[in-house]
Amino acid sequence: SSAATLELASGVYTNHYIESEYARNEDNSLVALSYRFDDSDWGLLGATFLNSFDVQTNAIAVTYSVFKYRAVEFEMIAGVMKGYTEWELNDKLCPFGEGVEYCLLIAPKLSLDVFTYKGITPKASVLIMGHAVIVTVGVSYKF
Repeated sequence: SSAATLELASGVYTNHYIESEYARNEDNSLVALSYRFDDSDWGLLGATFLNSFDVQTNAIAVTYSVFKYRAVEFEMIAGVMKGYTEWELNDKLCPFGEGVEYCLLIAPKLSLDVFTYKGITPKASVLIMGHAVIVTVGVSYKF
């Protein structure tokens, strides 16, 4: 049986891999808190960050661990975020209409556990959100 896990992560690097005529924010100031349920691949995530257009954005999502092997884990994140508009993303990720600041969050996440000591695990993760690659560092705690 596995214990519940709480993880706190901070964004340390962002790179937009598709060129744009608009300046993009590369310093996301991301802070994320996630909770993985006991004996489950499912979890909850809350995050706040400065999006590509320097707008404060908040997100809530569910997470699902697709694959875990030793120190490597691949997760999918799906939820809703407030801070983008349909013009900034597209109508597929912002289906709620023009001018509405709520859009869908869909992101794959690949994580590496550095080591574990007494339930505490430093982690490094890479997420792909839209046209950006985001690197985070954090710590998780199993209790």
